[in-house]
Amino acid sequence: MGFEPEPVKTWDDVDRLVDQTAREPDSLRGYGREYGRVRDVLRYKADFHTAEIREGFASFHREHPDIPTRTGGEMGLFLPFAWRATKMEDLAETQKETGSFYPSIHMAWHYGEVDYEVARTVYMQASFASDLFKGGWAATWESTGGPQQLTGSKGWDQREGSTTPGFTISAGVMAQLQYSYLAAGFKGCGIWAWNYRPAGFEAGEYALLNRQLRPSARAIRVGRIAQAAGRYRDELWQARKEPMVGVLVNWDNDAIWAAISVRQRDHFRHYPMRARVGVSRALINGNVPWEYVTVDDLRAGLAPRYKVIYLAGQIALSEELAGLLLDYARRGGRVVIDSPGGNYDQHGKVFDTAKGSRFEQLFGVELADFQYSNNVVWKFRGRALEGFITELAPTSARTAERFQNGMPAVTVNSCGRGAGVVLAWDASFSLFRPGNETGEAWLRQFTLGGLRPPYACEGAVVYRLAAPAADHYFFINDGEPKNVVLDTGSYRYKAVEDPVTRESLALGGGIDLEGYGARWLRFEKGV
Repeated sequence: MGFEPEPVKTWDDVDRLVDQTAREPDSLRGYGREYGRVRDVLRYKADFHTAEIREGFASFHREHPDIPTRTGGEMGLFLPFAWRATKMEDLAETQKETGSFYPSIHMAWHYGEVDYEVARTVYMQASFASDLFKGGWAATWESTGGPQQLTGSKGWDQREGSTTPGFTISAGVMAQLQYSYLAAGFKGCGIWAWNYRPAGFEAGEYALLNRQLRPSARAIRVGRIAQAAGRYRDELWQARKEPMVGVLVNWDNDAIWAAISVRQRDHFRHYPMRARVGVSRALINGNVPWEYVTVDDLRAGLAPRYKVIYLAGQIALSEELAGLLLDYARRGGRVVIDSPGGNYDQHGKVFDTAKGSRFEQLFGVELADFQYSNNVVWKFRGRALEGFITELAPTSARTAERFQNGMPAVTVNSCGRGAGVVLAWDASFSLFRPGNETGEAWLRQFTLGGLRPPYACEGAVVYRLAAPAADHYFFINDGEPKNVVLDTGSYRYKAVEDPVTRESLALGGGIDLEGYGARWLRFEKGV
């Protein structure tokens, strides 16, 4: 199968093709018509890169067996890694026995891909690193220390090269960063820098000290947070997330999106990241506990950890993955996929969704066609959509909602003790940017079904870590000062303390939050 004018029959043919490809400005562009070939090239390069790193660390440890190592990158985690021939979960795996996995987190350098948003995306970035190294030692060894407006990479698109990456880094924002790191599962944090460079590149930026080289309010706040974290170090290191929803990270899917972008539109390589940001945003704003889950995690049997697994922007599925998800649903799990999910397989071939296929058994539909709401407007609950649309032909699934034209918009299929749910619009990608509260509510409604989050807090984002003796709640306020109340549901506690101020609070009482800041409360277990 292929698009070569002559089949490859001899090694001379191979040499000819290699020579021809090497002469092209972009060595992938000539092969861009065959998505599977591009995916294979990217995977080969990613595996080769991982092998180099693994061997490098093995050699180092032969000489220095007691010295820990680290890998990850001084890069943002919102980049199209498959396009860059990098498989971050495999890099993390190289540190399983001897080291740590880390990102570098600087707003001006690493947040252009998410339009310079911070309060929620910093938790997404920290979670990406922590969740790709579950049970391992993840941390940000270099996190921002102060204001920044003038430096940072120009990024990978025209917008980043023509906009100012400016941020206010106040004591409250520093608290947002530190508490997001803790909540995401980081074991520590390093900060760049104590003092600023005196001239040239980055001069006067990124520092905990102010311009007069005196400790700023943000430096004092970070110091107090560090002291409190030190006191509760062992408890925090024992703590764990208890997610309801697993958001799938699938390298093969990202690689097919990257392959599509070779000859088509460059922005397609960013699509899966933006879809993950969208679903993550909806869950964060609804205080629904979640984490990222990889295909390797599912292979290792981790699926039952989640009540729901969400497939955001999964244009490419494999028969293996469909089988894993089918088994998960039959055992009681809920699988949710949105458009344009299931278009291709992991090699770029049209995916089998016909009756009897694993996809059809799971979701109870055949995929009839893929459309796009643009010249013909598709509406859901009276609201015009813009983006991918999947035309569904239900077999065993129940149509729960319809578009204005009568076509199925939401289908639910009973599958063993669980269910397969299809959202026939690009529900996650449409939430990439903030402001679509209605779309977020739709996504949460159909993702959770009848499930309810274990805690609630109107007016603030709240993350929770569970430890044997206490639960740690981290409140993020991305607005003006307010007073909120935390509903802990069925969880029972006997005392509440602010670990930083050591203030005791009344159970069930109001919680004061500073404007554009954050707060950490420790709820001691018991009755």
